[in-house]
Amino acid sequence: MPQKHEKGKASSSGSSSLCLVDKKFVNEAAKVKFGKFMEKNKSVIVERGLRPPEFDIEGDIANNIVQRQWQNLTDMQDPAVTTVVRELYANGYYQQDNDEVCVRGTMVSFAPNVINRYFDIGTIEDDEYATFLDEGGDYDPIVREMCISGTEWTSRENDSDVAHYFPENCLNIYAKAWNKFICASIIPTKHEHHVYTNRAALLYAICKGWSIDIGVVIRDDLVKSLEARTTGAHTHPCLITGLCRNAGVTIDPDEPKRPCGTLIDKSSMDKFVKWPGGRHIESGLGFELYDNDDAPRPPNLLPRLRVLGGKNQIRGVSAHQTHAIQE
Repeated sequence: MPQKHEKGKASSSGSSSLCLVDKKFVNEAAKVKFGKFMEKNKSVIVERGLRPPEFDIEGDIANNIVQRQWQNLTDMQDPAVTTVVRELYANGYYQQDNDEVCVRGTMVSFAPNVINRYFDIGTIEDDEYATFLDEGGDYDPIVREMCISGTEWTSRENDSDVAHYFPENCLNIYAKAWNKFICASIIPTKHEHHVYTNRAALLYAICKGWSIDIGVVIRDDLVKSLEARTTGAHTHPCLITGLCRNAGVTIDPDEPKRPCGTLIDKSSMDKFVKWPGGRHIESGLGFELYDNDDAPRPPNLLPRLRVLGGKNQIRGVSAHQTHAIQE
């Protein structure tokens, strides 16, 4: 789980000019908003850990985690302190100019580099995922390469926009595992059974092995959540709590906590995955589907994870699985 980094500690100097209400809130409106959060028991989407399931026989998920330095990101997180999370959201709605929010008199940064440092993720020089988004990449290969044959984008219109999505149950088994993680820990949503374009693009980038500055992705999602007036759940609660602790926010040990969500592992995958048939490919996309969706499972092979032991070992993966096979 993420470490406490003193070098990532946010400065509290920015809070000195604020006249706080009850030593917590940036204005009376923030205090009222917090009260409504508590009164309505505002919903929270907690993060989940991702453990490479037993079907990851070629190590696609495990390798992806290690190569991205996402071991801490995909680990089970420390519990969230719900009062602290709601205070950040209440104040954050009125502090949308910078990547920091005042929590109990301390400025807490959620800038991309701070988030990456919290999870021990190195600097990303060339963000291929961001390039895909900026250049308006082709989304058609997403359904061709990650979904059951014949899957198509579906459109849903509202008063101001048109949303495009496809059903989660069309994804291959590897992509489903990553989608569950994305929907809990990166771009959280309660509507995970519909894969909309924003999450589909991130899912595709992960499975293709593209470089991703995950700190930017999480920061952008946090900003979007902070801007929401009344709709939507509070997201990234465990991360928020950890960033507040690192910044020096005073947290009472007796404050109510919300544990991390259930681990995404083989047992949880079995509950929502039906094997679609297919064969292993090296692209990282898991199992490429045959035209015949009833194709048999590939043979049971010994675990063969191309990862190193020691500091690169993923928590929960057995020593037998982490013996390196370097090719």
